[in-house]
This record gives sequence, structure tokens and C-alpha cells, in this order.
Amino acid sequence: MSKSFVKLVDYAVIPALLMLVGKFGGISFISRLLGYNLNFTEYANSILSIDGIVPKEDLIKITVFSDLIAYVAVALVVLVAVVKALYFHDSHIKPTLSAKLVEKNMLGLIKSSYEIYYSAVVALVFLWIMTFIILLNWIINKEYIFASAFALVVSAILTLVIYLDIKREINTIRTKPSLYNWD
Repeated sequence: MSKSFVKLVDYAVIPALLMLVGKFGGISFISRLLGYNLNFTEYANSILSIDGIVPKEDLIKITVFSDLIAYVAVALVVLVAVVKALYFHDSHIKPTLSAKLVEKNMLGLIKSSYEIYYSAVVALVFLWIMTFIILLNWIINKEYIFASAFALVVSAILTLVIYLDIKREINTIRTKPSLYNWD
């Protein structure tokens, strides 16, 4: 197996798990909050079914809030990648922050472009998957428009921030190639 594929799997595990745990945990939490006892059960010829009777209005609420819980969980992973890209990037970390990290023996927080951008792009893929799920649910009337608008705006902003940081990194490479280790 190639090193890139192994890294892809490493970086994809956390967002994928957060997406699933957020969705199913959100379903369970919101349904209990609304007073419904939904159970995840297995029936013949089905992989996963939810057992319980819920009125359509409440089913939409459960869908909306469980989607938002899953979305926010994945968005936090992207936000961590953005913070790493902006503040803990080895190519443009501030000397004062670097000195503080040395003092506190926390140099492991400083990451290379490869680590930062690879994890950011993988997390962004999962964020956009959740965004499209929310948009699809809105199109078929199982989601409120505020959830779709929220997901679309936040995804666009986080994507733009990552894009601008990558663009800044490319400009730095062009103007100061001696700062980079090309081995």
C-alpha cells in the first residue's frame, strides 16, 4: 500500500466517525429530547432500521438537528485544520509562538504543509458531503432552509480560508523557495 493511501485513511477515519456518531447520536438525543423512544434495530433484509412512530413534523426536527450535530462535528475537524494552517504551519509560524512552544515542550503542534493541507482537504470533503446531504434533505422537504443555508455558508467560508492559505503558501514558495526542504 502506498504511503499516501495510508495517510488518506488515517485522516479520513476521524471525520467519518464523527459524521456517523454525530448523525446517529443526534437522532437518539433529539428523539429522546422530544419524548420519543426510537430504537436502532436490525430486521431481515435491512442493514439498519429505526423502530418507532414519530409524527412528520417531529421527524423533520429530528432530521434537521441530527444533521446539524453531525455537520458541526465535522466542521470542528475542519476548524482545527484551519487553526493549524494559520498558526502552526512550519513555513510561517510566528517566532514568538515558536519560542512559546519550545518553552512548553510542544513543538509537535507545528506541522508541515503536507500534513496540514492533506488533513484539511480530507476533512473538507466530509464537510461538503454533509452539506450535500443537508441540501438534499431540504430539496425533498425533510430539512429546514436555515440548516441548508447555515451548512452552505459555513462550508464556503472554511473552504475559502483553506484556499487562501494554500494560495499564500504557493506565493511564499515562489518568492522564497530557499525556505523549503525539497527532499
